[in-house]
Amino acid sequence: MVKVGVYYYPGWHRQESRSEYNSDSEWDIVRDAKTYFDGHYQPRIPLLGCVDDSKISTIEKQTDIALSYGIDAFIFDWYWKKGTKYFESSVKSFMKLDTKMEFALMYSWKLPRKSFPIGLTEPADPKDDRWVEANTKDFLNIMEYCSENYFNKKNYWTVDGKPYFVMYFIEGFVYKIGQDRLSDMIREGDSYLKKKGYNGLYAVGVVSNPPTVSNQYIKDLGFDALTGYNFLADFTREGKLFQDYSSLANRRKIEWEVIHSRSKLPYIPSISAGWDATPRGERVERLTEGMVFPWAPIVLNTNPENFGKHINQGLDFIKKTGQDTIHICAWNEWSEGAYLEPDLKCGYQFLEKIREIKSQ
Repeated sequence: MVKVGVYYYPGWHRQESRSEYNSDSEWDIVRDAKTYFDGHYQPRIPLLGCVDDSKISTIEKQTDIALSYGIDAFIFDWYWKKGTKYFESSVKSFMKLDTKMEFALMYSWKLPRKSFPIGLTEPADPKDDRWVEANTKDFLNIMEYCSENYFNKKNYWTVDGKPYFVMYFIEGFVYKIGQDRLSDMIREGDSYLKKKGYNGLYAVGVVSNPPTVSNQYIKDLGFDALTGYNFLADFTREGKLFQDYSSLANRRKIEWEVIHSRSKLPYIPSISAGWDATPRGERVERLTEGMVFPWAPIVLNTNPENFGKHINQGLDFIKKTGQDTIHICAWNEWSEGAYLEPDLKCGYQFLEKIREIKSQ
């Protein structure tokens, strides 16, 4: 039976833990989104309302819905910088539930943005301001904290007794600290967990499509498997402003094969529910070719039918490569147009595709 893990972005409540962060949640930019062209689906309207994902009642309802449609685990985006945790309320609330739903963490190399919308003249990705300053000593602190607060929970996702720990993303960590230091982090974290009674760390590295780190080095970094996040759209210079979902899905399918064959590691396909991040950018007069995130690109023809076809591509791939897991991006990336939660336009149809395919 295939295992479906869905990424969960925990930014849908007031971030009371960080005074320097905008006190509001991202629902503000989702509600205020405007169309740029005929047929542009904005604003995205959640069928369940603009929920507060720090509340146990919200997480419980989301978990019950996810389970009923065949989702096996939430993978919570998780942020840590030198001992300080950010956006942790959602996973903390989740752990208070009595549920068979499993969960895992995805540790990011950078913190969430401090505020939205992004201004047209400001950097879309201020890497230096958001860098988490990862190093081996700090990673051991992460492993200690997680082993005492997360990994020891009965429903934490494990593989052969190893906590399933996703790291977003390999290129980001390599860019900041280099391959050798990243390898040291993973190796020392694995050794630490073995001393704590685990079978080690199951490290899953997120790579871009196609990866910009040489494939010959990826296996040597110490990852057990590779995956993606939401790399459906083409963000290269050759990428067009408007892009077709099915065409992109077919390209990603080919790249899964390339990454898997060159890295010699299991590749867990990440199936995207879509991409349109225009709510994250300030309003501009019009969209033009050559614009960058968050105004471009926009993926068109995102619908339940094409999404279901892409899931089947993922299932064919893992069957061929002897694996049993796929990821989906995401449960609730509303401001990036990638969500499974029901909306006013499609209702529960994206979720129904998952249940339909899993029941085959």
